[in-house]
Amino acid sequence: VGNSKTGAAVRTWSMNQTTCPCHCKGCYADSGCYQFAGVKASLAKNTELAMQHLEFLNKALRAQLDTFIAGTEIRIHAVGDFFSYDYLSMWHDIARDYPDLIFWTYTKQGFKSLAKFDALENANIVKSIIGRRVNYGKAAYIIALYTELKAAGESVYICRCGIDANQHCSG
Repeated sequence: VGNSKTGAAVRTWSMNQTTCPCHCKGCYADSGCYQFAGVKASLAKNTELAMQHLEFLNKALRAQLDTFIAGTEIRIHAVGDFFSYDYLSMWHDIARDYPDLIFWTYTKQGFKSLAKFDALENANIVKSIIGRRVNYGKAAYIIALYTELKAAGESVYICRCGIDANQHCSG
């Protein structure tokens, strides 16, 4: 289940940070609860499923999603990232097949097929890197980035977490 940033009702799927194309300084995957032995073991197991047993993972995720009520939000990758086209395609197909659920994720990947996933009405991909700049940080930076991108006619999602204490990913 979610956390204070995402909202308690959000469901999450994560893997370990080895699936991320970057290893950013200060990455939250290197601190906090992600360093607990049980969490590390769970993320490692999820990573193995995604990399070695994708068909089984697909069926297991769908069995769990079948139990969720309409409107449930699923954050893909509190930790981890899309590491292959096949893995991304699995998530696209899941989101397509569950139109009453809401899927969202952040990514540092540049797969062209991300747009296909993001085009689904119930899916949202937030690019963690826009150009060569990060899409998160202190409020002044995020507001300046948004203003610049909007003035340039860009259409991107901006991470608002951190702009005010009441802003959460949920909703």
